[in-house]
Amino acid sequence: MSSMGTAALSGTGLYARWLSAPQYRLANLARDEDGWPVLDIGLLELISFDQCVILGAVCPTVEDAARLSRRDAVTADVRKTAFAAYLALAGRTPRGRRLELLQEVAVAVGRGVGSVGSFLPFIEVDPDGEISSAARLIARDLRVAARRS
Repeated sequence: MSSMGTAALSGTGLYARWLSAPQYRLANLARDEDGWPVLDIGLLELISFDQCVILGAVCPTVEDAARLSRRDAVTADVRKTAFAAYLALAGRTPRGRRLELLQEVAVAVGRGVGSVGSFLPFIEVDPDGEISSAARLIARDLRVAARRS
């Protein structure tokens, strides 16, 4: 496990930063897509994490996100923002850092924050097929684990 994954599990990583961040500030920054290019990469990472978690909250499964976004304006807006934030991040960060973010989202989902729907930005918009595949595998493993419990 990477140092970022270890930090997340110990409560000092991105998940811990997200828990302590003012949610109203993250919401305002998420709505300001024009400002994303000048944001510090750490803050853009936090916004992307936040939007992945929110997407998972409104779309508990990958299938729900695909189906609901076509008919539900709120879900479509959440999906659009989550995908745009992640794509902006993907354009500015190397593959390894995006894999660390994927681990962070997996830790959050494992703790009951978000759902497998939180992995959609990694699956659908990451330009690296290996990251998309890794996200699919993590989502599948979490679904299997949830069925067993």
